[in-house]
This record gives sequence, structure tokens and C-alpha cells, in this order.
Amino acid sequence: MKIQDIKAREIFDSRGNPTVECEMMVDGVGYPFRGLVPSGASTGKFEAIELRDGDKNRMSGKGVLNAVSNVNEILKPQLISREFSNYEEFDNFMISLDGTSNKSKFGANAILSLSLAFLQIMVLCKFWICLFITRKLKLIHTCTNVKCY
Repeated sequence: MKIQDIKAREIFDSRGNPTVECEMMVDGVGYPFRGLVPSGASTGKFEAIELRDGDKNRMSGKGVLNAVSNVNEILKPQLISREFSNYEEFDNFMISLDGTSNKSKFGANAILSLSLAFLQIMVLCKFWICLFITRKLKLIHTCTNVKCY
């Protein structure tokens, strides 16, 4: 899958907290895939770092415009026109770009928004491949019975 475009923005989650949404377009598909990151409530010492702006004058410091900027200005140029054959390859590339063990450089919320959007792409494409194979071969089985790896 070759990525055509990426747009990230700040949205609000179900609890009213700012979070990151990423919209991703790929070659051959005419609509965007979205990754919406839930705002983390737990803060364990081994968890990935959710990047917050820290500006107390804006949303009590909980804004995510820095994470959004990391997607739109730093990660997007690294991903546009790049082709990934699977989800693991995409995620490993993102992790290597960040270069930290806890995703603190770009923010786990920035990376996860991209990862969730790409996961949707991979799931839908595997579904369509299974459907095509099933119909082409006139199989009676459903897609769940056909391996498309």
C-alpha cells in the first residue's frame, strides 16, 4: 500500500479531552481511513508517552497540537509515497523514526493515530482480496475460511 496523503487534527474524545485524529489516503482507494486515539487515563511507568502541549492557558495544558504538528510536519513527509506491505512493517518504521522506547519524541498519540488508520487500510484490503478470491474461484466458503496472507 502506497500512502498518498496524511492529515492530522485535534479532536475531542468521549470524555471531552483533546486527542489526535489522523486521516490517511492510499493509492487506489477514493476515501480516507481514520485513526482516532482515545485519551489515556492510566499513567504506568512502562506506558508510552502521550504528548500534551502543556500550555495551561489552552485546555488546561491538555491540548495535542504538538502531536498533531509532529504528524503533519515531521512524520507525513517520511510516509508519503512510501509503500508498506503489512502492518508490522508500518509500525516498525514508525517506531524507528521515533527512536525512543516510550514513543516520547513524536508522542504515542501521534504514532497511534497513524497506526490505527493504517490498520484499517490493511483490514479492508484483506477483506476485499478474500472477497475477490472467493467470488473468482466461486468458493462457497466465507472470507473467514479463506487465508489471504
